[in-house]
Amino acid sequence: MDEGETQDGAPRVGDLWAQLVEDYRRHEGDWGAAGFRALAIYRFGVWSQRQKTPVKRVLRIPWTFLYRFSRNTYGIDLHHEARIGRRVRFATHGPIVVMPGSTVGEDCVIRHSVTIGGILRGGAAEAPVLGRRVELGVGATIVGRVHVGDDARIGPNTAITRDVPEGAVVVASAPRTIYTRTEGAAAPSSDAEPGGT
Repeated sequence: MDEGETQDGAPRVGDLWAQLVEDYRRHEGDWGAAGFRALAIYRFGVWSQRQKTPVKRVLRIPWTFLYRFSRNTYGIDLHHEARIGRRVRFATHGPIVVMPGSTVGEDCVIRHSVTIGGILRGGAAEAPVLGRRVELGVGATIVGRVHVGDDARIGPNTAITRDVPEGAVVVASAPRTIYTRTEGAAAPSSDAEPGGT
């Protein structure tokens, strides 16, 4: 019998409670934080789906309601088929999406407008894996079968489609000025080629 399970193999309520306490502390003791509430609903969903079939069917009703409430109210979509490690912090309000099959390691920090999800190739879902202590900036997107190593930092509005090594810092290309409106200068023609003069 694994630690945290009853004799019939179902996870114990105490194990769920221990995870919620960790999450509560990770969110600075703010029970009203949208990230903590969404994560608590996720934890309940995972825990309930590991119960024996009759109990699982009963618990699916409140979980479905709570999941939809979190998704529609907070804009945070954490499906119970994703794998989210302990002490993950959702630092800001949604929208945040962690799609089924995705893995988020322990002690990660995720900020708003982040998407972690798979793509379809030949009908098979391919989902990303985040290591431990990964931080995702506002608007970061992680898609496909990629691995983000431990302690990596992903900057704001950065799209990740290939593996990121441990400890790496990845940022989007710096914005560039196309033209500057100055007195007497007209805006470039829409017919002009990009980068042309």
